[in-house]
Amino acid sequence: MVSIAVLIAKTRSSNIKSAIKYADKDRRAEEDFSLCRGVNCSDFATIALEQMQSIKQIYGKEGGRECKHYVLSFAPGEISKENAIEYAEKFADRCFGDRFQAFVGLHTRSESGVLHAHIVVNSVSHIDGYKIQLHKQDLERFKDINDELAREYGLQVIDRSPEAVEERGRPQMYSMESYQLNKKAENAKDDNKVSYPFDCYQQVKASLNRNPRSFVEFADFMREKGWDCKLRGKNITFKSVENPKHKVRANTLAKNYNFDTVSTAGIMYCCYEDNWKDYLREPKQRQRTKQVENAQAKTQTSSLASRLNTLHRLSQQHNQQPKANKMKVRLSSKDKERERERDDYFSL
Repeated sequence: MVSIAVLIAKTRSSNIKSAIKYADKDRRAEEDFSLCRGVNCSDFATIALEQMQSIKQIYGKEGGRECKHYVLSFAPGEISKENAIEYAEKFADRCFGDRFQAFVGLHTRSESGVLHAHIVVNSVSHIDGYKIQLHKQDLERFKDINDELAREYGLQVIDRSPEAVEERGRPQMYSMESYQLNKKAENAKDDNKVSYPFDCYQQVKASLNRNPRSFVEFADFMREKGWDCKLRGKNITFKSVENPKHKVRANTLAKNYNFDTVSTAGIMYCCYEDNWKDYLREPKQRQRTKQVENAQAKTQTSSLASRLNTLHRLSQQHNQQPKANKMKVRLSSKDKERERERDDYFSL
């Protein structure tokens, strides 16, 4: 079985240099360059790092998050080393290759014996200078791409259908933080130790299972469970009756617990509200900033200046050569014919 995990905590604490260095660890130990691949960058870690840092400098995006870090893990004995790095490279290319650079390093010497690949993605696009922005829809697309590749390589595909998730007996988490909160809630013997977001999530599901005929009826069910809910704009805000400081939004619950039914649109749909589509979340459109425009103009100017400098340098080298060794102009047959016609016309 193959799975992908997003290492959010690691990318916050590491810069792109240390991330690439770690991904390149086993290649250095085994001196096997086939363990590393580059997407829109070099297969060599040091060169790939320089290329990614150059992109950041060109667009003036050297601050903030420097990279995204993913780990693609394979079950022991499921795939060969050669196919694993090829699989990881294809995955990185299909997920990020249209706009971003990615460095892939295969680890074969882990203590657990699990063959896995580290994928380090530059946070700045080499195409337009925008920083990478990922939404839940992107993560679902990554999973679909992973499933396609797993089928191509004859690997087992994880069943992610709602029925399979329910049969496994636990919600499908969106992040490690949500997973840890859910784990603590499941292990808590005292109800007071259960986190309030998880409690709200459970009460929302319980209220929806009672098949409310309207949002008003759903709000009454939630109030019985100790939660007030109000519709604010395109989101529902839940507030604990016992502790008004405990607040959480429906779309936040849907994101953290990877369960769209508890989103605002999902709740309104379950409540038979006709306008439930009005509450669907739309991905934010990125605006073209003045900073990116200036960076691109600077890039074009610097590129033109670079070409002019190159021509000037070549001309200087040509002028410094002895006259006997200077380049002679070679005329094509057509040019030679025109030259003869000119000489005949002027009787030269």
